[in-house]
Amino acid sequence: MPFVCVFAGLAAAEFRKKAFRFFLFFVFLISSFFIFKTHPYHLSFFNALVGGAPNGWKYLADSNVDWGQDVKSLATYLKKQGNPPVIFAYFGVTRPQYYGIRYFPFGVISNVEFSGNVDICKTKRILLAVSATNLQSVYYRDKKSFEWLKKETPIFRAGYSVFLYELTGKQKLVGKLSAMLRERGFIKESECLLR
Repeated sequence: MPFVCVFAGLAAAEFRKKAFRFFLFFVFLISSFFIFKTHPYHLSFFNALVGGAPNGWKYLADSNVDWGQDVKSLATYLKKQGNPPVIFAYFGVTRPQYYGIRYFPFGVISNVEFSGNVDICKTKRILLAVSATNLQSVYYRDKKSFEWLKKETPIFRAGYSVFLYELTGKQKLVGKLSAMLRERGFIKESECLLR
């Protein structure tokens, strides 16, 4: 804190100089641009030096990026797609079904119990939605749980904290997901995915 006070004092002294005021105005404009660019996902704002909000999840997780705030955006996207069911590795407390999401809870990290409302053995498409905190495997025992998924491009990003992947027809990825389901005790669901 003492260094912040010294820096603030020096900045106040320099503020009298016209060049410094121009510099501060320039910094303000640049910052404003990136803040407005992130709108309405302000929680996920990150400095442009690390790539802005789209890359923030690579550096921090949990409440720094992800509170489950983008479930509504995911629901809006899914409704436009005919509301297909998803396998949801969710981090947060908002109940996805509140927004009309049909989902199978998988690897959920929450202090709220999620029961889900989908039998994945009856789904035609395999859609996997993963919250940024879970994609980083912050609270999983295996810190590389979703390492295989990080190389894939999501078909949709809900805000900056939920990634939606299409796994239909991608047998290698379906195999990885099936193995994760089996490890967590979802034997029937694991076998259904491999059919």
